[in-house]
Amino acid sequence: MSSTGLNLAFDLPQRRELPADRRDAMRRLLEDAVAARPRPRLRPALRRPQVRPVLWPAAGLVAASAVAAAVLVVSNLGSDGADTAYAATPPVLAAELAMGQPAATELRSLATTAAQPQVSAYAAADTVTTESWLLTVTETGAADAPPAEGRAPVEGAAASLALGAPAVTSAVVPVLREQRFLADGSVHVRETQGEARFPTAEWSEADAAATPGTLLLDETIPAGGLASAYPELLATDPAALRAQLLAVWPQAGDPAAALFQALHEVASTRVVDASVQAAALTMLADEPGVVALGETTDRRGRVAVAFGTDSDDTGLDRRHVLMLDPQTGRLLGYEEVLTGDTGGLDVEAPVVATYTVFL
Repeated sequence: MSSTGLNLAFDLPQRRELPADRRDAMRRLLEDAVAARPRPRLRPALRRPQVRPVLWPAAGLVAASAVAAAVLVVSNLGSDGADTAYAATPPVLAAELAMGQPAATELRSLATTAAQPQVSAYAAADTVTTESWLLTVTETGAADAPPAEGRAPVEGAAASLALGAPAVTSAVVPVLREQRFLADGSVHVRETQGEARFPTAEWSEADAAATPGTLLLDETIPAGGLASAYPELLATDPAALRAQLLAVWPQAGDPAAALFQALHEVASTRVVDASVQAAALTMLADEPGVVALGETTDRRGRVAVAFGTDSDDTGLDRRHVLMLDPQTGRLLGYEEVLTGDTGGLDVEAPVVATYTVFL
């Protein structure tokens, strides 16, 4: 189990570019691949959303929705890796790697805020809207196989241009997901492609596949069809809520990390009542290993306060981060940042492995 109190505020690695001749060669390969096949759309695996109560070796999170994945890894397999062009990944946000401070007092204050009638209106909505992204590496032809050790699951499969060996991908493309809960118990789910973020102008020119706003899914799921491993009625008592959430993670060695992931999964698939949110924050205030990381700005430019916990349950050191609205106690975002050995993922730590923004 990792120690959460460590100061992880190390410098981010500098981008390492390929030599010009190799960059041009790879660009031509990508252009040839695009020209030789129908234009692919960056489309995640479209499966009916289900919460999966198991831990993948490297993912450490539930694919509660289909999320786009993007990793660009171009290297000479016979080299020492010095010429690797690393993935386009989201930037690590300010405060995510900060030294943790005691969090109980701040979390209790936010729990009190969340329970106030004047700020509980946010939980009265009937829609959950998220922007999500997941770092994943898949290999050509491996779509039906479980993920390799140190690799993320194929759920939310990588949008790729297959060039023979491992597939390569060329953009960070989040998925915007709207779940509207209807009066008859059914759920209307709509997913669209977010705006692609390319590592260089060259890759942007080479891959015209990513079109923001592309419709990925538009489906009404019958009542009871949106499965969840968590109880329909969540407790408003902090201890009882903790027991409900951890029941889905029976083998979790880091309870705090499991609770962070559980809260992310719950908020991704339902409207969380203000009383449950207040109980969740009180629960975290009492949980060993939870620290305050300070104020930050989320990926939509909103002011947030961040809380974190560290874990190596998946075999990779990572920091789990929850971002909360300081005015309401509402959950604004969840992220995981790899902080040590990245296993089979060809990225350098610290690197964002997944994020969800609650809109």
